[in-house]
Amino acid sequence: MTENNKSHRFQGTTALLGGVAAILTAVGSLVLALKPESQTASNIAIQQPILEVKTSPSVQPQISEVKAAPSQKPSTDAPQNSSPALVTSTEDTVSLSVSKTVEHLLQTKVCPACNLQGANLQGADLQGADLQGANLQGANLNSARINNAKLSGAILSGASLNNARVQDTDLSGANLSGANLTKAQLSSVNLSHADLRNANLSEAGTFNSNFSEADLSGSNLNNALLQITNFKKTNLNNASLELVRDQDSKFDEATFQKANLKSSNLSRLKDLPNINLTETIMPDGTVHK
Repeated sequence: MTENNKSHRFQGTTALLGGVAAILTAVGSLVLALKPESQTASNIAIQQPILEVKTSPSVQPQISEVKAAPSQKPSTDAPQNSSPALVTSTEDTVSLSVSKTVEHLLQTKVCPACNLQGANLQGADLQGADLQGANLQGANLNSARINNAKLSGAILSGASLNNARVQDTDLSGANLSGANLTKAQLSSVNLSHADLRNANLSEAGTFNSNFSEADLSGSNLNNALLQITNFKKTNLNNASLELVRDQDSKFDEATFQKANLKSSNLSRLKDLPNINLTETIMPDGTVHK
């Protein structure tokens, strides 16, 4: 082989080796360039978020749920007394108030327009009492003594005056509807314009009393004794007056429509002028036309 050929082969080998070296250099550079990214990716893949709870060996880690305290509305109530004896219902308060009013009435006998609804005045001495316009609805006045009292305009609806003694007392314009006056004694009592609808006056006694223009419709006066009593323009429609004994009472312009006068001594009513006896059961049992 000539020197010239050897020279060409050497140069070719050198160039080949140089190319391989360049390739290896490039590969090395590429490896070096990719190594951080590979490590970073490896780290990302391997390093997952880990929640570490470091505790002492004697304490076990616990995971507890923290709940928000329930919201509380600000209280507008006044501080309550913890003593049961001082805590009363509305009904108890009203009852206590009425009780104190009764004490005041019995001590002073002056209580106009007072609230005595449902009050217990059984057997009470109300002589000279001023109870004008007072509310005595449903009150217990059984066997009470009511003399020279002022009760005009008072409310006594549903009240009980069984066996009460009422004398020289003003009850004009009072409301006694549905009241119980069984066996009550009414002497010189002014009940003009009073409301006595559906009241019970059975076995009651009236003497020199005034019921003029009062409303006694639907009332019960069975076995009552009426002495010198004024019933002028009184409404007695649908009232029951069986066995009533009358002595010199006045019934001018009174109305007895559909009333029951059976077995009473009121037969003279048919002879009185301006008396309405339409469909009234007369003392002999006949029905007046």
